[in-house]
Amino acid sequence: MQMTLRWLFEVGAVLALRVAALAIVAAVGCGGAVESGPAPAEPVVAPAAQSGVDPVISAGYAALITHSGVFIAGRSLEDIQRDELGSDPRAVAAGKTVIDREHKAVTVDYEGMDVPRLAVMLDGLGTVLMPIGATLEDRATLPEVDMPMPEGDPAEIDWPDGDRVPETPLPTEIDAEQLEAAVEAAFSDDKYAPHKTLGVVVVYDDQIVAERYAPSWDMHTQYRSWSSAKSVTSALVGILVGEGKLDVAAPPPIPEWQTADHPNAGITLEHLLHMESGLTTQGRGGSYLYFGGIDTGKEVAASVPDAPPGTRWEYSNYDTLLIVRAMKTAIGDDEAFLTFPRRALLNKIGMWHTFPEIDPYGNYILSSQMWTTPRDLARFGLLYLHDGVWNDERILPEGWVDYTVEKAPMRIQQDDRDRGYGAQFWLLGDDPRVPAGTYTTSGARGQLSTIVPSHNLVVARTGLDPAGSNWDQAELVADVVKAIALR
Repeated sequence: MQMTLRWLFEVGAVLALRVAALAIVAAVGCGGAVESGPAPAEPVVAPAAQSGVDPVISAGYAALITHSGVFIAGRSLEDIQRDELGSDPRAVAAGKTVIDREHKAVTVDYEGMDVPRLAVMLDGLGTVLMPIGATLEDRATLPEVDMPMPEGDPAEIDWPDGDRVPETPLPTEIDAEQLEAAVEAAFSDDKYAPHKTLGVVVVYDDQIVAERYAPSWDMHTQYRSWSSAKSVTSALVGILVGEGKLDVAAPPPIPEWQTADHPNAGITLEHLLHMESGLTTQGRGGSYLYFGGIDTGKEVAASVPDAPPGTRWEYSNYDTLLIVRAMKTAIGDDEAFLTFPRRALLNKIGMWHTFPEIDPYGNYILSSQMWTTPRDLARFGLLYLHDGVWNDERILPEGWVDYTVEKAPMRIQQDDRDRGYGAQFWLLGDDPRVPAGTYTTSGARGQLSTIVPSHNLVVARTGLDPAGSNWDQAELVADVVKAIALR
């Protein structure tokens, strides 16, 4: 069914009805309900870290983060500027922010601008950062999608399909004090890393046995997944493999690569899943890719090799977005592609509060740009814990989970605490602190869903950790495991 405003308010995802792009305003702030705020406080970083910041990209970053924070997560501009933009060097050159609630839009100006950077709401798809120079009139160029949303009210549906959690005693094999101490430490001290934990959900035997949120956050408050979205991409690939539309051993169907003499012709889908494409790593950190409002599909398709495929492991957002490009081609229809994540995965496993977002040209930015909650990350982990089966329906093809956790051949681990890599998941099983076979999604600033098959356990955590901080999820998982006496 088509998403309704009533449903969105009930689940806490404040997505607006699409506003027709009439020529009533040329820029946000010329009427309507408008709020404004100053430029983010200058982050506390060394001068060298501030050098080279492109103001137009900085403004795009601020517009994107602010828009999703306000219109998806329902947060205030003050909180966003304090917790994200004020501590991130990517926002150092952003100027004044204007929130236009009538048109569900955000603009951020920057030095030397002709038109401020603009982010808008797209019904069913969340925030879209528009191209440099775009105004509200350009909203008419965005795709229109009748997004299928799940039936019912999650508050009236039992976990894990919904949000109703029955009051039941903890399993007798769980030490309640130890479990509580582990979750408490995730919020109150620096045991795991310098951090700001937003939420922790611990699921054992399919039951939520521990759950906690930071002040002003709750189970419905979304935050950007960052690279945990890569693991969702992997799941979607698995579904298409099961449908016979993709083959990991074959070259990915990237339209620009379909000539016999193309320099990327030797790259397989598996190379991309394993981050072993051999494509140049220049510019792979984000920048214009995420915050330029560009056509990400065409950008990544223009990548050129600087090593033979399968000879080097190099973590790359471009490899993941090339997978997305291949999925779009394999599906073959733009609307079917845009509804695919929700139809094939999110609706089926109760990820009510998760919104993957697109660029202005209709490409999912599923290397990073997805808004979700700890509970939804835990649901995703449960799907993998149960070998891709949910409510007796096989969603991931048989063998896909095992394939996912096979080590990428060229990922060389430096020591036993250095994480291995599979098919868009990180492997923790060689770390002596956690049980063998443990693996995890992983996103910047501490967005994780960790699966511990030996203990029938999922530990999901989201955070707003300082930029550059590495949350020690293995330590948290180890402490949770200590609280469980296996039968």
